[in-house]
Amino acid sequence: FQDLKLREFYCEGNPLFLQQPVISTQRENVWSLQEITSRFVMNQLAENNPFLMDGIERYPQVRSMISQGKTCAICGQHFITVWLDCVRFVSPPKDWKISKNLQLVPLRVLICSYKCFTQRDPNLFGIAQVQNR
Repeated sequence: FQDLKLREFYCEGNPLFLQQPVISTQRENVWSLQEITSRFVMNQLAENNPFLMDGIERYPQVRSMISQGKTCAICGQHFITVWLDCVRFVSPPKDWKISKNLQLVPLRVLICSYKCFTQRDPNLFGIAQVQNR
């Protein structure tokens, strides 16, 4: 959403803007070996580990995989698999042509784990698909 080059934005009636959170409970994460390894390698590369930096040059498949990496908005660590899409509501840019009653717009934020989700600030909401009962 934040990457769109919008000139006008109409969102009246969008349920996301109601900011009505739903309480959910989650279990701790059980990551795949690929996710654990990817996280370790990406975080070591961020610290300029010379051994891994040299080794990664020889494995284009690994380079390709970790190039898909993301950074957690809470802890700053790198990860491949998005644990939870979240939104933070922020004021829209001044140059947007929007309705006067729109005070905030959603900004996409990615979180790496349940642990980080429990440490989020109160203006960060998880996005989940809720089934009607």
